Amino acid sequence: MTTQWNPDLYLRFQSERTKPALDLANMINIKHALRILDVGCGPGNSTSVLRKKYENAYIVGIDNSIAMIEKAKNTYSDIDFLCMNVENAKELCSNGGKFDIVFSNACLQWVNDHKNLLPFLMSLLKSDGILAVQIPDKPKAIINTILTEISNMPKWNESFKDIRSYHALSVNEYFDVLATCTKDFEIKETIYMHRLPDIDSIITWYKATGLKPYLERLEGDLQAEFLEDVLKELRLHFKPQCNGEILLPFPRIFLLGKAF
Repeated sequence: MTTQWNPDLYLRFQSERTKPALDLANMINIKHALRILDVGCGPGNSTSVLRKKYENAYIVGIDNSIAMIEKAKNTYSDIDFLCMNVENAKELCSNGGKFDIVFSNACLQWVNDHKNLLPFLMSLLKSDGILAVQIPDKPKAIINTILTEISNMPKWNESFKDIRSYHALSVNEYFDVLATCTKDFEIKETIYMHRLPDIDSIITWYKATGLKPYLERLEGDLQAEFLEDVLKELRLHFKPQCNGEILLPFPRIFLLGKAF
């Protein structure tokens, strides 16, 4: 089943979702870039970060969601956006050559086979080019524990049998993959503490991303019942701060590799 993305729902937390892209861009030690590729650009918020840092570069964002690409095109007229699967990104090198930077913020967790994917992305780079990737570390996130527990409940087990909505490796595995591609690489883990107005906002946050594969297997009342079960578990794990806000811990992995 193809996941249908909603750019407006995704952008309800635009500032929080863009902060890791800013941090990732700031880790790139290239002053002047001519060609930049943003893989999984979504509605263009991450790509706009690159535009601000590299004002004179040619930048192209790719995503396999038509809705996301249309939103990006309508928002950022000075950037090229293409509806394309990452597996076909090699085609972009035949037009203008390889890239100085291949960038991907919170996207590759939706693409499988990272042991081959990262070397492929490195192959799109010029010599001394930089691969910069940020991936949510879902296995360490509370929502992952909750979804696993609920999926195994008798009333949901059949609906979510064989579901796998997330593809990623451990930090140690990413080290070994990058070590086969380059000697110059960096890995960082960090936890963002996102401020949300209330507990229901956690549902809104994840409805745009991690909950989508689950909701797409349900209809109508079953969706509402499932979300209520998730909300009950969230209330057990999250307590409001003194001002009523909720702190959502969000672990993320940053990967940087230099091509030779």
